[in-house]
Amino acid sequence: MHVAELFRQDDMRSVAVAPEVVVFSQWAEDLLVRMCMLDGKAAPGSIDPIALQLLWAEALGTGMSFLADGERVLAARQARTAERLIRNWWPQDDQPRLERAFWSARKAVSGQLRQKQLLSPEMWLEALANRLLAHAGQPGASVQPIPVALPEKLLLDGFLELTSLEQQVFSALEQRGVVVEQVNVPPPATCRMGVASFRSLEEELAAAAHWAKTQVQNGGRYIAVVINALEAHTRLARTIFENILCTARRLALQDMAESEFHLAHGDPLAAHPVISDALLLLQLSLTGLSREQEFFLLSRCLLSPYWRGADSERVARARLELRLRKEGRYWRSLAEVLRLVRTGSEGKGLDAMLGCAEQLEQLVRGARKNDAFCAHFYAILDAWGWPGPLARGADVARHVSQFGLLLEQLGGFDLDSAGHALNTLTRMCAENQLELRGGPLSPIQILSPEDAAGRRFDAAWIANVHDGNWPSHPLTNPFLPASAAERIPRSSAAGELQYCERITRELKSLAPDVCFSWSRQTGDVPNGISPLLADLPGAEQLEEGQGQASTSSMHSLVATEARQLNGYHNHPWLTAVADGQGLPLRGSRGLPLWEAQAESPAENIPGGSGMISDQAACPMMAYFRHRLKAGFESMPQPFADAAYRGSLMHAAMQFLFAGQEGQPGAPPTGRVVPAVAAAMNKHNARQRLLPVSFAAERLRLENLLVQWLEFETARQGFTVECLEKPITAELHGHPISVRADRIDRLDDASLMIIDYKSSKGSTSGWSQDRLQQAQLPLYAVLLSRQGRHAVGDVEGGTVGGAASGPVSGSASGPVSGPVGGIGLATVRQGECGFSGISQNVAGTFDGIKSFDNQKTGFAKRFSGWDRLLQHWEEGIDALAVEIKLGVSANVLFDKNSLQWAGMDILLRREEGAAWLLEHGGGGDEDDEEDENFNEGSGDD
Repeated sequence: MHVAELFRQDDMRSVAVAPEVVVFSQWAEDLLVRMCMLDGKAAPGSIDPIALQLLWAEALGTGMSFLADGERVLAARQARTAERLIRNWWPQDDQPRLERAFWSARKAVSGQLRQKQLLSPEMWLEALANRLLAHAGQPGASVQPIPVALPEKLLLDGFLELTSLEQQVFSALEQRGVVVEQVNVPPPATCRMGVASFRSLEEELAAAAHWAKTQVQNGGRYIAVVINALEAHTRLARTIFENILCTARRLALQDMAESEFHLAHGDPLAAHPVISDALLLLQLSLTGLSREQEFFLLSRCLLSPYWRGADSERVARARLELRLRKEGRYWRSLAEVLRLVRTGSEGKGLDAMLGCAEQLEQLVRGARKNDAFCAHFYAILDAWGWPGPLARGADVARHVSQFGLLLEQLGGFDLDSAGHALNTLTRMCAENQLELRGGPLSPIQILSPEDAAGRRFDAAWIANVHDGNWPSHPLTNPFLPASAAERIPRSSAAGELQYCERITRELKSLAPDVCFSWSRQTGDVPNGISPLLADLPGAEQLEEGQGQASTSSMHSLVATEARQLNGYHNHPWLTAVADGQGLPLRGSRGLPLWEAQAESPAENIPGGSGMISDQAACPMMAYFRHRLKAGFESMPQPFADAAYRGSLMHAAMQFLFAGQEGQPGAPPTGRVVPAVAAAMNKHNARQRLLPVSFAAERLRLENLLVQWLEFETARQGFTVECLEKPITAELHGHPISVRADRIDRLDDASLMIIDYKSSKGSTSGWSQDRLQQAQLPLYAVLLSRQGRHAVGDVEGGTVGGAASGPVSGSASGPVSGPVGGIGLATVRQGECGFSGISQNVAGTFDGIKSFDNQKTGFAKRFSGWDRLLQHWEEGIDALAVEIKLGVSANVLFDKNSLQWAGMDILLRREEGAAWLLEHGGGGDEDDEEDENFNEGSGDD
């Protein structure tokens, strides 16, 4: 690096002979190889790091057979680290007492290396030190000559600490007359230091990238951005710096010629999508097309851009994946998916996929056990068409080339099966790292603290140094004995502190201008400033949040993808016109954009009560989910998740009360088992769940329904009027269809509308100025206003109405009678109960409050039941107008409604929650309402 800096000087002075710059371990290996060859001896070879770990895994497997395959790989990595530390810090004649299994494995690995005449990096240094010290120090004996010429001087650069083994080698070189000196780069004459804090690591790195870009624009030629724990944040750093420093054209072309920055640490090869997908395709093929796979593997395969037809069949494959996801089955085979494609409508447009399948089937049938694994893997990937038509750019080409080299290396391993070969290839890809961008002459260098220490730059930013990671945690290893701490400095807290103090001193002298930064929070854990930075002078006032990504419009992107995925290629209503404003519903009158459509049939309000509730909580969520059909289906799971358990509960309650219409009281407990069986059959539970999960869910539902019947039996004075009641109406001229879970007839002939919830529901939103949790208030308004009002216009309309047709009911006729209350039924293990509001005492029971009790929150805010209905009607009217006009602003009014939305990535839930907290919405009013209800509970 100093040679590169030399040629950066303004005078461009030249040197006669540039000093040789090499890695010390490589220089020691080359020197010993030359000695062996000139002595007429066979030179040992270097073992590949992956092969060395495989030797350790095999050796540990003999003495620790209880370890699973994945645990054995981790144990082998830890054992290899322990072996390296022991050889570096402990002399050969004074080894610590080791645990028996580790000692036996170490002995076995050493024997394998001697047999194969291979050496690890530490063994090269040990052998070189022994060769240099031959006969040295013996009385009356001269030092044995060596056949090679040693350099007159060695300049050591980048050695933050010298291990005992390195000190032994350098001592031997000095005895041979070699001058060994440390390179000491003088610190800058003046150094200004500051510190800045940010809300998150993302903001911190974005600010550092903007700062580095400004430094280069102002004439800086060598800028350092030092990131603590860079290995863990390599991908995040690369993404942020590419977005800020690189032009769109350069990113599209993957141009590496004159990169704006150099990233010292690369991701493992297996972390790159083109390589991880290759390993996935090999795994799916080797396990067999007829073997059932976990759904997320099939999903990755279908959506992968790195096999044949990924460009032309992208939308068709996404539709197929979406259908499979909706079915919810966790286990499927590739053969089953292919049969579905061949026999169903999904096969349209998937010719490339079927062609790959035919080649794979022939390849599997024709496979021979004595096939070379490398050639067999190449044939499988060729049948898939890997890396596919979308694998473009220099980076992808480099990754594919490196993967090919690793495939060729498989021939050097002793492999007994294709599965063993694939596991070995996967480990090789996990250990092999590539530098991501740039080189040592790039103007911006992104380094770890260890790589940056001792160098000099025009300016430097040191990021991610807070009290949680600087000083870092001491080195721990299960194979190191406790006595190792006295020889290995970083294995104790004191040794790690001294090491980080030394690094910090080096970082403070990197450049004339140095800024340290830290993030105030990591996940849910708050951070403070590192104690090693407590002596810094006052911080330079950097604008907090600099480089924060702006919230860009997502309407056009989501609309395009949603149209293709759902088959709406020519649907103009799904195209947004501006941020926060989508297109109005078709048939809306009085809107200039749609004057030509004024006579066309009015478009339904999609989603029914879900659209109303989502519009109240977040207009953009409502527009995306119901207008654009852009909802995210959850990934199938081997066990029932919360959403699926809720669906099973609703279906079980429906079957439990089926046939009870018109009869007073609750049904008998004998209906529980058939109701649960019918619900699980309706939702294909036997196909979607593992057998153990199926049995557990059936038992859970049976116990839950028994608890609910015990609770409902205590109620008096109600008759189940109807179940799953369809209600149709018009809101501002646009049809809407909803369905009530259950409607009870009370003793005073009024109606109680009930909605089942698998978790405790909140009623606080019913009284807010902007109506929230609007599902039950909507049902109450529609039933209480059926046939009594005309449909209004945009400026002042009403709900329902005879002018556009009365609210229609089921085939047996509409439900008659006044609405006397609404209630949320919590059907939950150990927490069965109601919460809601009724017009009078006749509709009250456990959890349902009445306006007769003046201490309730509703009674304090509204003069009576009619005033509450009017409030709900006005709130629904306002939401209907927003939907009619296409309002889709990304403003969050109710954070709880986003819990199951599955749209956090689009709606930026954390930003919306922060906005809600800043503007005083959400939680406070919820708490107030709950307190009001608790106040009135004692008198009821």
